[in-house]
Amino acid sequence: MQAPGNSLTGQRLALGAYHHDFESRMWRSEERDSWKLERQQSFQEDGSPSWDAFMRGDWDDALRLIGERRESLAEYYGRAASTGLTFYRVRVVAEPITPYLQWELNSLRQRGECGEQFEW
Repeated sequence: MQAPGNSLTGQRLALGAYHHDFESRMWRSEERDSWKLERQQSFQEDGSPSWDAFMRGDWDDALRLIGERRESLAEYYGRAASTGLTFYRVRVVAEPITPYLQWELNSLRQRGECGEQFEW
């Protein structure tokens, strides 16, 4: 895949392959900062129990499931901090807020509370 008017090339990855690739590269990176830019206003979080609950219309369960991952996220960001790695995320949010963003902003708030740095 090549972006129009750009000499950069890349490979589109399925979500699971992306997560695996990211994790394998991140922990051995010489760079100590990890930046992520997100601007999609809609997305399908396949494989996320919280997203599945949200899609079923069970907002209480979706929020509960987000809360259940707090400990693992705190451990993840703690591990990163102990190696000198800082995660930064820039999230572009446009109105009207989509159902996906409504769900995701709760997830991102928790990530921020556990150690990820945000720019809105």
